[in-house]
Amino acid sequence: MIGFGQNESLDTLVFSDGNKVTAIVIEVGVDEVKYRFKNENNTNIIQTNTLAQIIFSSGRTQTFKGNQKLKFKEEAERKKEELKIKLENKKEKRKTKKESYNSSFEIGAIFGGSLNNNTTEVYGVPDNQKKHITSIQGLIVKYNYIPHFSINTQINYHITGWNRENNFGDMIDSQYEFIYPTGGGYITRIYNHYLSLPIAIEYSFHNKPNFIVKTGFYSAYLIKANRKINLLDIDVDDDLKTMNRFDFGGVFGIGLSYPINDKLTALFDCSAYYGITDFYNDEAFGGFEDNSKNRTYTAILGLTYNLSKN
Repeated sequence: MIGFGQNESLDTLVFSDGNKVTAIVIEVGVDEVKYRFKNENNTNIIQTNTLAQIIFSSGRTQTFKGNQKLKFKEEAERKKEELKIKLENKKEKRKTKKESYNSSFEIGAIFGGSLNNNTTEVYGVPDNQKKHITSIQGLIVKYNYIPHFSINTQINYHITGWNRENNFGDMIDSQYEFIYPTGGGYITRIYNHYLSLPIAIEYSFHNKPNFIVKTGFYSAYLIKANRKINLLDIDVDDDLKTMNRFDFGGVFGIGLSYPINDKLTALFDCSAYYGITDFYNDEAFGGFEDNSKNRTYTAILGLTYNLSKN
């Protein structure tokens, strides 16, 4: 197809990369387009595959193969601009929310159950520990300092421990000096009473209820240790000299909270406590014990009260 410019009216050449040129189209061929700029005599030649379209001064538009490429580019730029606007709006929304957010303190009470165990090995052999269910209760303080993030601190009375299955042929601590009949066995239930202080950073998402993930650390102080032997209904206190009074480790957990009103919030929390301090010290088992870390998993319910003013 061949066309000739009839006058000095200007045509518009639109390239596949989006650039535009205003000129006078002299000839449109199958593979080439010839044009010249106004008030110039030089003839310019371009390949038709670099063009998207020519908008003639008459109003007619001729489209070329490059038009599809131009559409893809325009669509990509449009989506890029929409995403940019969306991100800017989201950023502005977060900024506004953060500026309008009032940090707050919550205080409350918690109670629940604790599934406990220990990794104790005596002479390199696991000490027949079985999981032990006990109780945990205490106070909770939360500082909500920015949207979605809080610092969770608890002061708990936490009973840990484990069950030990024994056969009558097994060695036991000589301090108890029990006399057993032949055959059979007995179970020793070990209770370790701690004051614990877990501190964790919480991240909450969704809204009503708020789903929570948290991580942090805990420290605990052993105030009492005792054991109950089911065979003779014996309850004796352990000598704390063979134990490390302080325990330390990591906390990991998930949970949810539900605001009942502007002041009260109900919460549910499941956490894992992984001790890194040995429970027994070098005086236990003649110094042969080499691994005695506490392992605890808790499930608690609680209720908190918001101390901040509305």
